[in-house]
Amino acid sequence: MAIFKNSDDFWNLVSRVLEMLKEDEKALKSIENIVDVKVAYNLPDINFGYTTIITNGKISISKGIDEETHVIIKMTSEDFYNLNIGKLDSMKALISNAVTIEKGDMKKMVQATNLPTSQFYKLAAKELGLPL
Repeated sequence: MAIFKNSDDFWNLVSRVLEMLKEDEKALKSIENIVDVKVAYNLPDINFGYTTIITNGKISISKGIDEETHVIIKMTSEDFYNLNIGKLDSMKALISNAVTIEKGDMKKMVQATNLPTSQFYKLAAKELGLPL
């Protein structure tokens, strides 16, 4: 059974995670020195993509894949979810090609993927009734 019925379910999760991150001072400190990073996620199983944008220490997300993004990461919505709640190891996902880098500036990717979001994904998943 799929974790997400459609892209709206997925968008609800990432939107809630962003809200939680913005409410957490420690998490905000982790991005305050990031000047310009755009990372997009391509999730073909739910025909959806979104972009995380960090500019001058401010973070936002937008639907769609921004053409000026520094990194595009492709995976299923289930792999994305499992990576973010800690069920799927990132190195195993890369080695097995469950996650592929379609476009990549490695320095920007490291900056964006080192955000302390795992705790927020778990909390948001619990709020939304998703399996952990």
